[in-house]
Amino acid sequence: MSSDGSVHMERWTATACTRMLPIMVSVVPFGLLLGTIASQAGLTPGEIGLMSATVAPYLRAHSQAANHVALFFLADEVWALAMHRVERGLSLAYLFGLGLPLWLTWVSATVAGALLGNLVRDPSKMGFDFAFSAVFLSLLVAMWRGARPAVPWIASAVVAVIAAAVVTVVLATRTPLVLAAAARHRRRRPPAPPHGLRGYDAASSAASRT
Repeated sequence: MSSDGSVHMERWTATACTRMLPIMVSVVPFGLLLGTIASQAGLTPGEIGLMSATVAPYLRAHSQAANHVALFFLADEVWALAMHRVERGLSLAYLFGLGLPLWLTWVSATVAGALLGNLVRDPSKMGFDFAFSAVFLSLLVAMWRGARPAVPWIASAVVAVIAAAVVTVVLATRTPLVLAAAARHRRRRPPAPPHGLRGYDAASSAASRT
């Protein structure tokens, strides 16, 4: 790599690290909260696959191995700031500059939360749970481009609310248990004889009793 390219990469990385500093501060209560309630919460990181798919097209100029390493550091906040940058050009160095410091902060705060979790009986009383909402709102503000581009956001929010309501109703009414019990009962019933043999079976049964 030329000296000019090295300087350019360092400048991009430093710029990205500077942009990530405010997010790093907000991630501390995030990590503390996760470390405290990790044993009681289930994680569903499936959305990372979708975020990776949106970032990957901008990294085609780099090797696949480098992309895999960069995407390892991908998180909601990293993705939001990266997509905010794509109009001016997204580089691998910038993505590293976003992800690496956030990852270090996250891991450190999570370890601290796991070690000190017994000291915090109810994290919600300390306002830690608001960190999720605060970071989410700040990301929305950073990505706002006007009312028209926000249509997919509104559609996604409506679908999410409907899905959450349906899941809540289904779980509250124990519908899955009812369906499972009905399916099991149906499975235990012996198969009905062919239509043409019903009379023969009845006659045979009556003859055997006489």
